Amino acid sequence: METTKSMRQKRVADDVIAAMLSFVKAGSFKGDPKLIHETIFDLKKRYPELLEDFAFSDPEHDVYPLSPLLERVLSRLQLSRIIRMENPDFETYILKLRAKNYARKNILSRFNEEEQRQLEAMAKEFEKEVRLSK
Repeated sequence: METTKSMRQKRVADDVIAAMLSFVKAGSFKGDPKLIHETIFDLKKRYPELLEDFAFSDPEHDVYPLSPLLERVLSRLQLSRIIRMENPDFETYILKLRAKNYARKNILSRFNEEEQRQLEAMAKEFEKEVRLSK
């Protein structure tokens, strides 16, 4: 059986965001980069271990806290079809059930039970901030 340390070594920043998104209940969320970056920036304050790889620009000296890594992660998640932008104005990310199930089956096992609880809590906070208006 693998140790927690070796499990942690095998996961990357993409896994953290994909695993978190697997807990998002909605099938879509706002694609506003500013909103997404600010939300992950705020989540990092409460979940520093899970989001330790994400460095952000200083919000005092930038338009918003920007993470180049988060930009790359979102791009890779689109390329791998975990998230999609199917709308013409690129305002909404689509998160299909099939993609969530894939992440749960193939990525979630890289996190221990406590981390999975934290990812679920992060997803609730993330969804509250970026959900589409009903």
